[in-house]
Amino acid sequence: MKIVHIINEIGCGGASRTTIDLHLGLRQSGVESFLLTRGGLKEYTTVPHCEYYPYLEQRDIFWQAYSLLVKIKQPAVSGVSFCLDLFGCDLTRHPLVREADILHLHCHAGFLSSASIAKLGALNKPFFWTVHDMHPLTGGCHQLGGCDRFTETCGECPQLDDESLNFTAQNLTALSSAVAAAKPIFVAPSQKILQLVRKSRVSRESISYCIPNGVNCNIFKPLEKNACRDKLNLEKDAWYILFTARDILDPNKGAIHALEILEVIRQYPLTAKAVASGKMRVLCCGVNANYFQPQGWQVAQFGYVSADKMPLIYNSADLFLFTSREEAFGNVVSEAMACGTPVVAHKVGGAIELLESEPLSSCLVNIGDTDEAVALIVRLFQNKQFYQKLSTLSVNRIRQNYSLEKQAASYRELYVNRLTEQSSSAIPILSSVSPIQEGAKEALLYAIEKMEAQIEKMHAAAEKLKNRVHQSTATTQDTYS
Repeated sequence: MKIVHIINEIGCGGASRTTIDLHLGLRQSGVESFLLTRGGLKEYTTVPHCEYYPYLEQRDIFWQAYSLLVKIKQPAVSGVSFCLDLFGCDLTRHPLVREADILHLHCHAGFLSSASIAKLGALNKPFFWTVHDMHPLTGGCHQLGGCDRFTETCGECPQLDDESLNFTAQNLTALSSAVAAAKPIFVAPSQKILQLVRKSRVSRESISYCIPNGVNCNIFKPLEKNACRDKLNLEKDAWYILFTARDILDPNKGAIHALEILEVIRQYPLTAKAVASGKMRVLCCGVNANYFQPQGWQVAQFGYVSADKMPLIYNSADLFLFTSREEAFGNVVSEAMACGTPVVAHKVGGAIELLESEPLSSCLVNIGDTDEAVALIVRLFQNKQFYQKLSTLSVNRIRQNYSLEKQAASYRELYVNRLTEQSSSAIPILSSVSPIQEGAKEALLYAIEKMEAQIEKMHAAAEKLKNRVHQSTATTQDTYS
């Protein structure tokens, strides 16, 4: 059984790390797994059985189109990132794809378009699609920001300014047509995302399942705290609250909520002295960590930290504060738990299921409920018995229910069942699908026409101005001749 995982890039994001871990977990279980991507960070170029699709020329064209069409409202409605349905790569002739028994799509933004996906479906191979964010379900948005238009039409996107020809509606229509043709099986990492898969116009008619992301418990595990702090040059006797994200400035990661919580703790009677003396401190890592500066706190900042170094971070922390507004799963929550670090988390994504059993569920708070979060953190700071109980329960819960081996086994079962069903099916499968126009194509052509018209006006104005200059020069010369 040969599986090819298709992802736009491999790097420091949760979706990328999840895909790599699944790929390696499947290989450890005896499955022929391969990665096909357009590129990634240098540290990931050594991932075994990974091939790179040449993309530089297509990337440049894509971003030129993006700069013409996409204008994110400021201030942003959420930590939205947005992608166009344009200039997708045709992977159907790639040797890995041709030889695969199963195709498994992960993130496609900026790599595959709706037309690309429909062409993959025409290969008549079992096709899976893991939903790592909302982009596979919407007209372009990676987070919802409270919007539910993806369930029917999209269009008039509240995240965008000046949406040419309502192209998000066209994106959604094109993607819905591609999914209808390719018939992928959708896999959600959490029950919350599964509900959204079954609501979206794109995917609600598709087969869908929930398989939580797995954690490599050989890497993410409890380590001796002082030894970890020695390596990071951290104070051994301090009590550290960890805040981490891929990009600290991403509004979706909720730094503003974390800062509010830390400010209340700083002034809270039971913890004010601990903060002032440095007994309680903050540990922060991620791109732009240097901007995370809670008033009155001593902060240890580490910038971007690679995946293999994150166990040192989790084990150095006494508590992890998770304040995201939206998440498909929340790998950082399960990784911290696997290391025995208690988590206080917003009720979003996979955190709801990771912490659903008592007493772990007591550490879930509603978004923006600062007082409840503070009360939990203070209790964990003061009550060593309660703290140790949560630490032990966290490790056991991840090992028993969210291991990488369990995730790989669940996917393997899905793969085998799908192969068996397809091989025994008496229903003929079409070998081709009607061509699908990429959703933003008309909007791009319209934007180009507007740009050409503006260039013509500018050229005419420049010619007129140049002629006036020449006339003025000639008049001046006549005056003094």
